[in-house]
This record gives sequence, structure tokens and C-alpha cells, in this order.
Amino acid sequence: MKLPVDPKALVSRVVELEQLLIEARIEARTDGLTRLHNRRAAEEMLARTPDVVVALLDLDHFKHINDTHGHDVGDEVLRVVGRTLRRFIRGGDRAFRFGGEEFLVALPNTTLANAHKVIERLLRAVRHATAQILGFEVSFSAGVARGAGSCTGIHSADRALYLAKSAGRNRVTSAVPNAA
Repeated sequence: MKLPVDPKALVSRVVELEQLLIEARIEARTDGLTRLHNRRAAEEMLARTPDVVVALLDLDHFKHINDTHGHDVGDEVLRVVGRTLRRFIRGGDRAFRFGGEEFLVALPNTTLANAHKVIERLLRAVRHATAQILGFEVSFSAGVARGAGSCTGIHSADRALYLAKSAGRNRVTSAVPNAA
């Protein structure tokens, strides 16, 4: 026994399912708290972008913020940083929440020196925005590196990030090109 199929209802259902699939793909690549793209989206983008400088940003003393002000304030710090990154990155650049309090900015088709300057401006913007909105300044340490392929760039940026942290935090350090 065949059930009658309403062609209009069937087309409507297919359109609805396609829209749900699009929304699911977007959600799978978006961080729910900051509304930035997430690590998965970063890795996919970097795999497709051969000429890119990456910057890893890690919020300074974030555990202390959570311990002192509470996790709700820590979440608000992350949201403010996310909004600030979206507002202040350049047109072709992309910002991602890479992990806990770590962010990645991809800067295609630029020099290491120009990327360093962009991230220094972002550092000033984040300090200013958090002071204005939250009443206290939040800074980050950042490592900037050029990489042929996402793994190389991220690895080099991570090493430069730890140099920034060991030099006192609240600063941007660029990786030395071709350093092992």
C-alpha cells in the first residue's frame, strides 16, 4: 500500500533539511561563547591558505581572572576579546578561538613585520576594550610566525608565544624566520 506523497510538502521538507544542514555546518565551526570561528575552522582555513602569517594569542593570567572575579566574568572577558578581534582585524584576516583562552589570527598575504604591527594594535585594542567594558585591563601574549602549511606556522607561533610569556607577557614576539 502506497501512501500519497504531496510534492509541495516533500520539496518544502527538503529545503528545510538543507537549511538545517547549512546551520549545522556553521555551528560545527563556530565557538558558541565568542561567536568566532573555532579551531576546526582555523585548521581547515590554514590548510587551504599557503601564504599566511599566523599569530597565537594567549590571555595573560586568565586563571587569576576566573579565580578572582568568577567564571561568568571570565566568560565575559572572552566575549569582549572576541568582539574586539572581529572589530579590529583587517578585511582579509580571520580570527579564531583556538582553545580555552587562546586565539589564533590568520593574516594571509602579508609580511611578518606587518602582521606583528597588526597584532600589537590588537593588543592595545583588547587592553582598552576590557578596561572600558569590564573595569580592568586584560592583556595577551602573542607569537607571530610565517608558515608554509598550518602545522609549521602554528608550531613556530607557539614557540614565539612562549618567548613573549617568558619575557614578561603583555607583548608580541615574532618568530625568527628559518629558525629551528
